[in-house]
Amino acid sequence: MGREEKIIRVTAVIYVERPGQKGILIGKGGETLKKIGMFARLEMEASSANNSIWNCLFKVKPDWRESPEFLNEIDWRKMTGDVQDNEND
Repeated sequence: MGREEKIIRVTAVIYVERPGQKGILIGKGGETLKKIGMFARLEMEASSANNSIWNCLFKVKPDWRESPEFLNEIDWRKMTGDVQDNEND
């Protein structure tokens, strides 16, 4: 039997403080976002030999960088711990 191919699903939420920042990150016709996604996908697939599906969401949250509660809530270090804990179940 052949090796079963895995698909890695990645969902990212990118917070911006103003709606105009969202447009800058997405780029004209979505070109900037497409480039970012393409490079990230290629890098991940090269290192893991698995296909990947990317979903990127943008949310406007005024003054998020000045909110210790919010920054603590979205702390990536905590999120990666959650993922590792779930993988061990």
